[in-house]
Amino acid sequence: FGKMLALGIMLGFIIVFSVHHQHAPIKPEFSVSGFFGILCGLIIIVLLVERVTELVILIFRQPAKEKLKQSLAKTAKQNPDSMQYFEVLDELTEFQAGTKSIALMTGFTLAVVICGAGVGVLESILDTRHAEQIILRGVDIILTAGLIAGGSDSMHQMVRALETFFGESIKLMKKS
Repeated sequence: FGKMLALGIMLGFIIVFSVHHQHAPIKPEFSVSGFFGILCGLIIIVLLVERVTELVILIFRQPAKEKLKQSLAKTAKQNPDSMQYFEVLDELTEFQAGTKSIALMTGFTLAVVICGAGVGVLESILDTRHAEQIILRGVDIILTAGLIAGGSDSMHQMVRALETFFGESIKLMKKS
């Protein structure tokens, strides 16, 4: 039912905006180098959103995850082929899927707030000052928030790699 509703809403938007055509002219002062500057700014925002999301997960989800991992390890030592082991493994897998969902919603919510405060990719390319183009601002918020929240998973991996690299480098420097 949800897919049909979303399809119906999209079809409604297509019909309405086909009849009442909107123009979104490119800003005359738009430049490719300026756009790359905006993307660099977005990368910084993605990193900040990623870090806050990671902290929320660490605070609210990490203790329960550690308990499940300990329970799994204990069950694996006792009898790795038991039904209890697979039940705990399923519980851990479900918990991790829930954590991913919470992380995505947290990141997207933060990104929507940030974009609502004025950050936007389309706004930097298109002239959105006219009253008839107010819908474009809403689209800009959703698209830019999706870009920020969606980019956080790859950024998360990059941040983890950098943390590991610098952590190991510091350990090596202390040993020397």
